[in-house]
Amino acid sequence: MTTANRPIARRRRRTRRVARVLLPLSAVLLIIVELCFVVSFAFAFLWLMTHDGCSHPIENSVAFLWCCLCAPLIAVRLWVGRESS
Repeated sequence: MTTANRPIARRRRRTRRVARVLLPLSAVLLIIVELCFVVSFAFAFLWLMTHDGCSHPIENSVAFLWCCLCAPLIAVRLWVGRESS
């Protein structure tokens, strides 16, 4: 190996090391995001089932939008993202 190629080889080794560390970290972050998603969906669903619509109209509207529109779209995106990786 010539001296001109040494910095390139060092950079390659360094990027491999970083990739090994970041891969498990990204998997942990994905699990945390999925758990937060499940908890927030459960909370919104329970809110809809236990509160009257007339006394909490804004909160029920937000919970309804989350449960029926946002949460299914996010769930599909997480599912498709997991299958592609």
